[in-house]
Amino acid sequence: MSNELLVFGEELQPLVNPQLPEDMVTVQRGLLLYRQEMVYRKVEREEIITATVQDVTPCQVSLDLSFPANSQCTCNPLGVCRHQMAVFFSSYSKIQSVSDWVQTWKNGKSHLNTLPLQRAKELFLEEKPMERTYSSWKESMEDAYQKQIIYFLTQPAYTLSTKWDSYLQRLKSKMPIESEWKLLYLFLLYFHTYTFTLRTLKNESVSGSARMFLEEAADELLDQLNYLMDLFNRSARPFAFDDFFDGLQKDMDQLLEDYGELTVHSINIYRAIWTDILKERTWRQNALVRLQERLKDTEVKADVCQTVLIAVIHLLLLTGKDEEVPALLEELRPEDFPFISFWISHLDEQKSAIFIEYAIENIQSYLSYLQHYYRINQFIGHLSPYVRNYCAKTRQPDLYEKYCEKCMPHSLMFYSRALLENGKYKKWVELYIYNNIDYKFISNEDLKLIQTHEPTLLLPLLTSIVSENIEAKNRQSYREAVRYMKKIRSIYKKEKKLEQWERYIHLIQTTHKRLRAFQEELKRGKLIHVD
Repeated sequence: MSNELLVFGEELQPLVNPQLPEDMVTVQRGLLLYRQEMVYRKVEREEIITATVQDVTPCQVSLDLSFPANSQCTCNPLGVCRHQMAVFFSSYSKIQSVSDWVQTWKNGKSHLNTLPLQRAKELFLEEKPMERTYSSWKESMEDAYQKQIIYFLTQPAYTLSTKWDSYLQRLKSKMPIESEWKLLYLFLLYFHTYTFTLRTLKNESVSGSARMFLEEAADELLDQLNYLMDLFNRSARPFAFDDFFDGLQKDMDQLLEDYGELTVHSINIYRAIWTDILKERTWRQNALVRLQERLKDTEVKADVCQTVLIAVIHLLLLTGKDEEVPALLEELRPEDFPFISFWISHLDEQKSAIFIEYAIENIQSYLSYLQHYYRINQFIGHLSPYVRNYCAKTRQPDLYEKYCEKCMPHSLMFYSRALLENGKYKKWVELYIYNNIDYKFISNEDLKLIQTHEPTLLLPLLTSIVSENIEAKNRQSYREAVRYMKKIRSIYKKEKKLEQWERYIHLIQTTHKRLRAFQEELKRGKLIHVD
């Protein structure tokens, strides 16, 4: 650690200016606290020194040897404080002269210029390369995560963010030079960092700010993993990768734990890795047998059991045992429904058929489980395009309509579009009338489309809209009623049924003759004659 401490001492000098009286006082008081032996409970690690300094009140100090500006003290200083200086002097005295450091600082020169030292980044780059094995890489990543992330979970969020960047940057500096090995290294770095993060989040003692940061970091790691898997599918894989993939497949079960709201994401990346990366049939078969045995274990928690069930179903698909899937689908709970959308979105028409049928038959139970209106809308918005594409490719428009009917009213926009595309205009009109849907959700483009093909079908809908606006009894709604009455007149005129229009407008005028404002709007819209 001596090299790191020397570098820290050099980088600390610009942070305290000998030309400023307040910085001069800070160094002097820190030196006094050190000489009075007020530093105790000191713990020195590779990159961190922690200690307690006895001042008017005890202060907890943490020195970051990699980034001096990130050092912390419970006295909440704006910059470097006397307590941090005291801890620095206490450790520095073991390897160099504190008086020399102070004198060099006062002269504004670095005493390290004459020493064969390098900055921390250069030291990291010249570290002895890791052994090129799966276990060596994993061990190095876990050790770095422990030292640079776990240790700082109690620190402010901005400190954790800096440490996270430093952690990734330091490990990336150790990756192989060859492009294909670099790709594998990055994939394993993000994979293990993701599993470390999931494991950390299970600890209830993690603070709210740290938890929020780690959850956002986990989302970013998933994006990186998906991107790298796409690159893997377009790159050559040396046979030497097999040993690494063998180690990876043994660690995959970590993704099957219960991680609360992150469980869906973890099981999705589990399935994606088995689909795109771990393609060796023997690995898939062994994992399937192991997980099937785990399902039989009555001591396995219910939530974990369900993720294992999802994993078993997926491995059955990958090993060509599709016929065993339907029976397992019956064991799923309503809350497990989000897992189904992965198969619907990733599998071809033949393999996804069973999941489409399951989704249509059971989606109402999941919507009842969700309850929250906006969460339901979000889920339907995600799932519907995939169901639609499947039904279009397999030429089953009626199946898609059945799905939309079961998801009403949340599937209104999808259902409406499907009916218009299939030319079922009468059913489209009935959809809006019998479900009492607010006419404001109807676009002018949709009305024009039906008016072009079968205009008379719109009459019941338009007259209903007119009545609704008249009942609102305000000037703006009367204007809306007149606007739609003009559409009704256009339809009757096009169909050469002006007599029916005259009867309709006469009925409206006489029925609501006491509504003076409405009568005025009828005249202003030239729907009735002005006496």
